[in-house]
Amino acid sequence: MADLLLDWNTKINLISRNPPPTKDHVLNRHILPSVSLLNTNILVDSPLTPTSTIRVADVGTGGGFPGLPLAVSCPDCQFTLIDSVNKKLKAVQSMADDLGLQNVVTHHGRAEELKLHPEDRFDLILGRSVSSLPSFCSWIAPLLSPSGKLLYIKGGDLTSETSVVPRLRVPISSLAGIPDISDKDAL
Repeated sequence: MADLLLDWNTKINLISRNPPPTKDHVLNRHILPSVSLLNTNILVDSPLTPTSTIRVADVGTGGGFPGLPLAVSCPDCQFTLIDSVNKKLKAVQSMADDLGLQNVVTHHGRAEELKLHPEDRFDLILGRSVSSLPSFCSWIAPLLSPSGKLLYIKGGDLTSETSVVPRLRVPISSLAGIPDISDKDAL
């Protein structure tokens, strides 16, 4: 996956090119933090396990994170990777195809414009520093099933963004068990 991302990143900007990313950088800053989400307490009683079949949306997927690594780890889950930048989605779909992932589809568009039938709503919605938490929640609320969950990755001081304490706030570094792998938290 890292090699595919690095190849695509030379064609379009999927992840920061400054400094030029290496395979270790992609693994440590993108893939491992994504897979570490499987270690969150919120997922202990959740259907997001390698043997479950649930609908997962990665809103604002960009270069495919955290959706692609999780799709590899959870082949029985159905992943919809959503982004408003079509050229990024073409790269992400190409990577998914090259990885043989049958459980990934992409959707070009903005989450707030996506219309779903109630039975098609998602069981889990993921986001990674897409926007402020209140804005993101307002966009994805109609897409989330009544018992669905949100797992949002964001760094920095969130006190101005949220009036309630998130049910979960765990540093990605703690989830991955690797110090300084990320400056972001899973909410």
